[in-house]
Amino acid sequence: MSQVNPSLSRTDANHVLDAFPILRRKDEAVFGEYRTKLLVLEAYDAIQLAIDTGIPFQSKINPPPGQGARHPAKELFA
Repeated sequence: MSQVNPSLSRTDANHVLDAFPILRRKDEAVFGEYRTKLLVLEAYDAIQLAIDTGIPFQSKINPPPGQGARHPAKELFA
């Protein structure tokens, strides 16, 4: 039985992002370009570079995931 390669090529990622015309239209209205697509493909390229060079990937998200502010805890029972 052959195994499916779970990786997504940059061309595939580009194609997937083009499948969201409403997002594209809204991005272009607000930013003048399809900003979401540009940012996703920029991150894709940075991750690929990290894989190719062995240098750890550094996310541009600030604060890093899991490190930011939280919602106040909800009381479950009054």
